[in-house]
Amino acid sequence: MKIYQGEEYYVDDNVYLGEVAIEVALKPAGQAWVDVQFTYDINGILHVSVENEMGERRQILLANQALTAEELERYTKEMEKTMLPPIEQPANREIHIYY
Repeated sequence: MKIYQGEEYYVDDNVYLGEVAIEVALKPAGQAWVDVQFTYDINGILHVSVENEMGERRQILLANQALTAEELERYTKEMEKTMLPPIEQPANREIHIYY
């Protein structure tokens, strides 16, 4: 999956950012799917997460060129914490509801 930035009609007229590869189930056209999530933060980091229907997940970070490797690693860890849906956050896994 190639990732571009822009609003031009032809994809080649937009800015190429990167790509991520993931296996797609061999099914008839229109029946296979992947879930793609884009998260962009104020530091100029675009986090792209792709998950296929078999549960395989691939991720790529496309970073602002001005960031150092240490800054990128720190921002990545911070972003991973906030990207979990509330039910998957460690603090919420121990919640038990009794009727």
